[in-house]
Amino acid sequence: MTDLRKYLVAQVERRLRERDAENRTLLRGQSAESGYDVGVRAALQALAEVFTRAETKADLFDVLAMEASRAFNAGPHPRSRTYRAEPVDWAIEDTQAKSVLALLEEHIASAKKAKTQPAVVFDLDGTLFDVSHRTLGILREWTASQADARRYPRALLRRVESIALCHMGYSLSHAFENAGLDLRDNDVSEILQSAEKLWRKRFFDGKTLVDLDRPVEGAKAFVDALHSQGVHICYLTGRDSRGMHQGTVRQLEVHGFPLEGCTLMLKAGHELEDHIYKQEAFAVFASKWSIVGNFENEYVNLGAMAPSAPQAVHVILDTQHSGRPVPTLPGKVWRLADFRLS
Repeated sequence: MTDLRKYLVAQVERRLRERDAENRTLLRGQSAESGYDVGVRAALQALAEVFTRAETKADLFDVLAMEASRAFNAGPHPRSRTYRAEPVDWAIEDTQAKSVLALLEEHIASAKKAKTQPAVVFDLDGTLFDVSHRTLGILREWTASQADARRYPRALLRRVESIALCHMGYSLSHAFENAGLDLRDNDVSEILQSAEKLWRKRFFDGKTLVDLDRPVEGAKAFVDALHSQGVHICYLTGRDSRGMHQGTVRQLEVHGFPLEGCTLMLKAGHELEDHIYKQEAFAVFASKWSIVGNFENEYVNLGAMAPSAPQAVHVILDTQHSGRPVPTLPGKVWRLADFRLS
């Protein structure tokens, strides 16, 4: 068994190094030998199943590498930050939700003292709701549909099946890359294109979001805390009104977010760019209410909206964003991981 162990460890290490030349995937910078107890032992325990599933020796190595690396990628993938990098010239300060709420309450008091109606604007996707679950659920639906497929290598399909929530990024392609799949590979590229077809159909259908999205931790309590103080809540989303309005209302109802006396605004169609649409809508809001807070996950959207309410508390949720170029933005931007108040 010792010789077999050494051989398997060497093969696992080789395969992982091949997948990531910069060694970012390999056991958080350790060797496969040092991670033996966690990764390779689990693979050895599954050898009976692995040998029955593996059609070729290369397929066996693929399965072993996947099993050995799974435990070491349980948290956010090291490359995930590539898709979440912040604008270099913005004054961004990481903080906690309770600090932001206290700051908002100061602005609310000032607005009421000036006899104006305070309002807070919230985006939905990636801000109040975690859409990673929607993307992962759609991918799971796609892999389930491939149970009898013969067009893709079985080992590759198993690697796609192993994509987890921790691999999710702004797009499905980011999830594939974060899971160590090489998009330059023809089979991987073909699988991605096929999965994206289903993703485009389901992601915007107005039903899947109700079934799969989950509120960002603490989001409901945070919005409730503002609503209970007489703040006008504005939900401003880039979702398509034609296909997603009913589902959006249902989603907010299901998760208990306030709707009575609130404003919900969706785009008329997909054609208009989010940042342009939100810039115009936000300016309209600013003419009606005293905007004291603005919450977004897209830097480009926040950059477009902020000039209409320069004194407001502008907050970025550190989830996913597109990475599109952003304008210069004077003033401080606060950044939250979630909305937990304790």
